[in-house]
Amino acid sequence: MKKIIMVFMALFMLCGCAKYKMVVNVDGDGKVDSSLKSLISEEALLSQNMTKDEAISAMKKSLVGNNEEATVKEIKEEINHKTYYGLSITNIKTKSIKSTVKDGKISVDIPVDALISSIKSGLPNMSLKSIKKLGGEVSIVVNMPTSATSTVGKVNGKQVKVDLLDLAYNNKEVKSIHVTCEKEDHTGVVAGIVLVIIVLAGVLVMMKRKQKID
Repeated sequence: MKKIIMVFMALFMLCGCAKYKMVVNVDGDGKVDSSLKSLISEEALLSQNMTKDEAISAMKKSLVGNNEEATVKEIKEEINHKTYYGLSITNIKTKSIKSTVKDGKISVDIPVDALISSIKSGLPNMSLKSIKKLGGEVSIVVNMPTSATSTVGKVNGKQVKVDLLDLAYNNKEVKSIHVTCEKEDHTGVVAGIVLVIIVLAGVLVMMKRKQKID
């Protein structure tokens, strides 16, 4: 994961017109599924005399690596009247993200200290406001199965979004993102299914009795 950020920051240093977003989805059993999207603007490529194919080839070699199970898709997006090229990578297997289920709670830990350090060393000589105005983004989004709480970032219901650019620019000392939520309670669902089965069985019995009477 650190390698991914370092490669992205090399692209980011071109002019700040790049986007990196990792999404971590956690299901009701605590299983983690990660994906990422890495984009660089056509404007940045032109300024460095780099072709779209050259940029995507570099991304593939560095971002995918030996992760043979990952699904890689080349993408093109129009964002705020700018054209971006890059990769969408799903089914990423990483050991750095830890998920635990204990005492009815799901906890997810994502180490970010090395990532923030890499971002700091690769930031262009521009203000945070200027980078974001150009479309620069480096973020991690965590989607939990129930309402989440987090040690860092903005929480909106089940979702937590962490702006790594903001953390790097403001020199915030954050070693990891720790997100927790209550484990889903399926008791009510099971009880509902059982009740439906009982009702249906009762209806069938009544129908059979009626047929015999007729």
